[in-house]
Amino acid sequence: IKDAFDVFNELSKPRDLSMFGTVGSRSATFGPVVTLYDNVPLLKYREVDALEFLAKKKPNKMAVLLKKHLGDSLNLEAVHIDKPNFVYTSWWRVAVEETGQDLGDSAKEKILKRLMKTLEIWAELDFVNFKPYLLNLLDDERRIFYRIGLYFLHIHASKMPLVVAKELGKFENLDNVEIKHEYFLLLENGFQYLSDENQNELIAYIQSGPPGATRENIKSFYSSRSLNMKKTLEEYL
Repeated sequence: IKDAFDVFNELSKPRDLSMFGTVGSRSATFGPVVTLYDNVPLLKYREVDALEFLAKKKPNKMAVLLKKHLGDSLNLEAVHIDKPNFVYTSWWRVAVEETGQDLGDSAKEKILKRLMKTLEIWAELDFVNFKPYLLNLLDDERRIFYRIGLYFLHIHASKMPLVVAKELGKFENLDNVEIKHEYFLLLENGFQYLSDENQNELIAYIQSGPPGATRENIKSFYSSRSLNMKKTLEEYL
């Protein structure tokens, strides 16, 4: 098993695309990061079998490994684009699960897919030991990991009602475009675990509409778009 993990680690770890001597159009298509699994077509045929085998044997080890790989992938891309805060964003993914809305071509998305599959297996096999890992995800400042935590919390809401109530109490997530998908999944499954008082508070917050700052930003955005459109029309008419 150890040898199998070592091999999987080498094949799935993120690497700078330039080490393969091929950038340019490939970088524009797939991003600046790649894994051997993605760069050697013949390996893809055995990837699913290897992933499921190892995830069932040592799900905790696989989850830690793939979380590290995803974090390393974000770090490499942040360096490549010279934007350190990129590691804390997740705009590049509409949903952490597979919905057909994401292309999934980049290395980070493929690693994310492997991590999600591993966590599904782990939660099913041994939720007791999966739970601390899930709580760790919810405390992670990197948004993609927090969203993964919200996703699995919504699936297992009945097993963690107090945690569900805590996360649903973060009303700022209602106004966060990146987190909104997973937050609303949790809201759908977890609303029943809120106290009557907290349910009424959440409903009142939603009915009040977005915060003032958000309304002003929206107003400013559409005002500037209207102004730009007016200038464009004046130039060509």
